[in-house]
Amino acid sequence: MPRLGEEQIRLIPSLLVEAMSLLTFRVPPPLLEGSSTGSPAALVQAWRFLNCPVVTPVAENLTKRELSKSLATELELLGRNLSDVAKISHPGSCVGSFDSALPFEGGAMVSGWAWDRGNGVSPRRVVLADRGGTIVGLASGGEVARPDVVTARLGIEDRTTGWEGFSKQGRSVSAYAMLETGEACRLNGQFNIVPELTKSLKAVHAGPLVMYTIRLRVALNIVYGIVLPPLLFLGLMALPTSIWMEGGVRLAATDPILLTAVVCWVMSLSLVTLLVIMSVSVSHTLNYSYISPAYALTTIASVLSLWRVTHRFRRGEHPV
Repeated sequence: MPRLGEEQIRLIPSLLVEAMSLLTFRVPPPLLEGSSTGSPAALVQAWRFLNCPVVTPVAENLTKRELSKSLATELELLGRNLSDVAKISHPGSCVGSFDSALPFEGGAMVSGWAWDRGNGVSPRRVVLADRGGTIVGLASGGEVARPDVVTARLGIEDRTTGWEGFSKQGRSVSAYAMLETGEACRLNGQFNIVPELTKSLKAVHAGPLVMYTIRLRVALNIVYGIVLPPLLFLGLMALPTSIWMEGGVRLAATDPILLTAVVCWVMSLSLVTLLVIMSVSVSHTLNYSYISPAYALTTIASVLSLWRVTHRFRRGEHPV
């Protein structure tokens, strides 16, 4: 893992907020994960995205610090308005298309092809923006084979004009090739990258049992969103209170219930910290699949911390 640069460190607070939103169900998880079937090629692409940076610098003499800084610069584009990042070029400056958007965790895997007509090269970077101009995705180009573009007789001989990446949810998402001039050139094609429950149900041929399960998940998401925030807050407040009521850290360490609560809190914090570091240095890993162990850990820690405090209050015990 490359050393964290200053730009990446500045991303950590926002990622911590995102992690807390996941833990407290401020953003409900998807109701349908989709079927488990898929071609080997699709699985390889998913693995490639999860284990490789979104944009990889091509210079061979980059140091780890420069590589880390480059990746952080790319990730900082997310959430910004495209007009603040680059000037929109003339439509004839490039040729290409936004070909596909395959549903993936929290968004979609996107792909297409692009060609910089002015410089005669395949753009290395592609950004994706919604109808409001907000950048919601990033993609890498110049290394993905697209022999079909060559056979289409467009005057392009380069076989690596393809690009691949990931986009968050958004409506009317368009792809823009980042040209050598620093301008952004819009490619043909547009997709709505939003969860649509009705289409998902049709895709899996939902029966009564599936419908019942989905309704149950909807209800549970609502309950979790109401219960978890105060539970985590009260649990965090109860931990130091229970340690104080035990008479200090040394005596608290002899209480198996309190010790279990502390271990659960530490494990949950370690998991979130690891996911945040990976998100700023390798690829975005803050999602429900990776953070799921923290739900059980934080819930157990909160319940045990609260139980220890209330148990002492009921018995009328005071700090030793």
